[in-house]
Amino acid sequence: MKFKLFYTPLDSSIQIKHFEEHEQMLTFIHHQGLKINKPCGWLLFRADLTDVFISESNASVQDFLRNKYLWQHPAEYYLMQYEGTENPYELAFNNIQDNTSE
Repeated sequence: MKFKLFYTPLDSSIQIKHFEEHEQMLTFIHHQGLKINKPCGWLLFRADLTDVFISESNASVQDFLRNKYLWQHPAEYYLMQYEGTENPYELAFNNIQDNTSE
């Protein structure tokens, strides 16, 4: 199994990305952070919602993925950018429901 990332940028629809290596996914996330020109939150989670990571820093998301052992293995990951007024836990739950009903 490869790394599969469901990525939802601000004001855009979900993009599904596939990566052979963990480092490739980190590089992609880094480049997405460089494109942001306004403050936003970053919401990272897995489909089972056992781990949810929330940060206002793209670099913190990368550090989390780099340093948390369980997140260094091929799986399905979700990364969303959100505006500060949105509830990140509700976004995670709704995103999982939307992508499992297809």
